Amino acid sequence: MEDREASVERSRGCLKVLLWGAGVLLVIVLVVIAIAGTFARRANSSVAAEIARMKAAGEPTSWADLAPAKIPDSENGAVDILAAEKEIADFPAEDIKWLEKLELAGDEAPAPADVERARDILKRLSGPLDRVRAGLAKPRAVYPLDYGTVSNQWPTPDLTAIRRLARLLQKEACIAALDGSGDSAAARSAEIYRLGNTLSDQPALITQLVAVALHAISEDAAENTIARTRVSPAVLRSLSRLFATGPEEERKAFATALRGERAHLMSISDELSKGNMGILTGGPARSPSASSTNPFARFWARYDEKTYLGMFRGWIGSLDASRITYPLQPWTAPKTPMLATLSTAMAMTGSYQKIPKDLTSRTAHMRTAAAGLEVAARIAEGGAAPADLSSFDKDVSTDPFTAKPLLIKNDGTTWTVYSAGANLKDDGAPVNTGSGRSRQVNSDDIAFRVPLKGPAAVK
Repeated sequence: MEDREASVERSRGCLKVLLWGAGVLLVIVLVVIAIAGTFARRANSSVAAEIARMKAAGEPTSWADLAPAKIPDSENGAVDILAAEKEIADFPAEDIKWLEKLELAGDEAPAPADVERARDILKRLSGPLDRVRAGLAKPRAVYPLDYGTVSNQWPTPDLTAIRRLARLLQKEACIAALDGSGDSAAARSAEIYRLGNTLSDQPALITQLVAVALHAISEDAAENTIARTRVSPAVLRSLSRLFATGPEEERKAFATALRGERAHLMSISDELSKGNMGILTGGPARSPSASSTNPFARFWARYDEKTYLGMFRGWIGSLDASRITYPLQPWTAPKTPMLATLSTAMAMTGSYQKIPKDLTSRTAHMRTAAAGLEVAARIAEGGAAPADLSSFDKDVSTDPFTAKPLLIKNDGTTWTVYSAGANLKDDGAPVNTGSGRSRQVNSDDIAFRVPLKGPAAVK
């Protein structure tokens, strides 16, 4: 009897514990719900207020705000470029891959058999490459992209295909230079540069990095051309002027990209704060564990809005200045919180913080190329290689890293103009075997070389 009463008493005790535990759990759930509601209201209010402020200032707050206006196909160069990409995609892949890997611009002359095969492939590609040229001759290039969907995927053209087009144009330039057609080779260099410019209004950083890569290919092609054959003074000056405009064009393009990245962040923050996006997947919320319906996600959405938008505001402001002072000062980013949202993880890459150094370096590349080609034009007209650049505009002749005149070296065979580079030291622009500007070794110097003697000398 006593054992039964003891058993009943234990059962009652367990029931009380269970009821007490259930009550505590219910209270915790109610508190969490209250916290989630509070964070959600604060996040929604904060993001909405920031969106309203940015819209009032005429700034984009979503990808849709950055969508370029549609233009007729007859005026849209992207139509021809995309058609050329499609034709080349149907071309034998083995030939394309072989041609892309073929080194035609190195110090050593390519094998005659390789040159003949490259010439044959390019002849068969003349149709689509002529379509690219037709597209570049049109006023604008607007790529058809989806700017209306908010996700962790940036709307970009097929950047791999565009880079392939640039490399094929580069091969055309190399073959033309080997054939002694200097003006034709220089024209291909200009086409590569303009192909990069078709991406200048794209609101994604990755797209602008590809545009910069195309500009670099163009500069290398120009340097290789004057190293191998003669080019007329008029064509040299035209290419020089094209490169001289590069720093300003790239600065504006990067400002556009940062506005796009900020608008993307705003869209993600907005979706997170409303509970419409998965915090880990970057797509629609499918479960509480991966959804911004949980309070932490909404809190970090608000944190992102407050911290990272302020960061972007300062960066964009530095690129929007009426006149840029070089070297551009390094950018800093706030420390990343332990619990990171998608946009926070995006900022962790450090790509943004490299922009000032990258733009300063690109400015040095384009200024040395512009100055070198102008000197090549003067020599081609019968003038002498200058001892300094005092007769040049300062926007071309000033080293963006040191804010002093670009450096010059003349060994009697080659006239070299160069920047001291990021280490701010004159290393004498050393040369190593290789191709293009990759020939510089163990040095930050950024150089452009003009031949003074030999069959390729611009006399």
